[in-house]
Amino acid sequence: MKHILLKSVCLGLFLGSLLQVQAYDIRTGLLSYWPFNSSTTVDAAYTNNFTAVNSPTLVTTDPAPRASVLGLNGSAYLRLDHSSDNSINGLPIRSAANYSILFWVKGGPQTEKYIFAEGSTNSNTPVFVLQTLGGKLDVYLRADDGHEQVNFVDSSATVFDNTWHHVAWVDSNGSVKLYIDGNLDANSSAFNYVNNRPITFNTTAVGTLVRASVSTGGTFTGAVDDLALWERTLSQAEVQTIMSNGVATPVPALPPVLVTSPASVTKHVGDFVTFSTTAIGTRPNNILSYQWIKTSHPF
Repeated sequence: MKHILLKSVCLGLFLGSLLQVQAYDIRTGLLSYWPFNSSTTVDAAYTNNFTAVNSPTLVTTDPAPRASVLGLNGSAYLRLDHSSDNSINGLPIRSAANYSILFWVKGGPQTEKYIFAEGSTNSNTPVFVLQTLGGKLDVYLRADDGHEQVNFVDSSATVFDNTWHHVAWVDSNGSVKLYIDGNLDANSSAFNYVNNRPITFNTTAVGTLVRASVSTGGTFTGAVDDLALWERTLSQAEVQTIMSNGVATPVPALPPVLVTSPASVTKHVGDFVTFSTTAIGTRPNNILSYQWIKTSHPF
């Protein structure tokens, strides 16, 4: 028997200080953040700026979670067209496989009105929506081949009752945790799906769904605040921290860090062994490479 212990890891250029899993800034892995404080469209974390349609407004008179909020009147919405290749600008966020979507929302009971959505201008088939269904948050995910990955599953908790609620959708390659007001929703496990089908999106929207059909429809009436997307899964503690404190700005360029470290294994001499790790970085320099090293020599 030969015990092989992974001694160190190289991320891109050799980053010796990053060889161990370490505490990191909660904003590590943050792709985009729209605080809706001074603009309805500007991404405070990266370059994913929305286009405003039908004059969405900044509302300051409502007791908002933080400063002003995005006001949507049933016809206004935000739209962002992008590549379907999320390596370019991080969108579509669902293609990250491991990702988190957080936001505050306020509105009355409504039927199938979209809060956050990803779609395709080339087809009506692929759809990902976080939407209303009466007072509940409803989720629908459909693949390119029409297979319904998440088929109109509702939250247990009430979200749309004309008061502010915090929503966090945390998806780890199909293993989903839905947090409402920082608490794991009682129906959370019902959102789980098998992430094994192509799903191609090239639009992201707030307040509607943009896809191939001319009519977007389903426009939301209410308010949204502090929408943020992470290219990693957040823990419940992190969700609660963001809910309580928001995202500190300006968002700095953060160094890559290891989230999970490779585990040691024992194999027979001549056997193959597979090491895996997870690292995250900040765009635009978040494309990481790995160099496995044993006793200071590359494998």
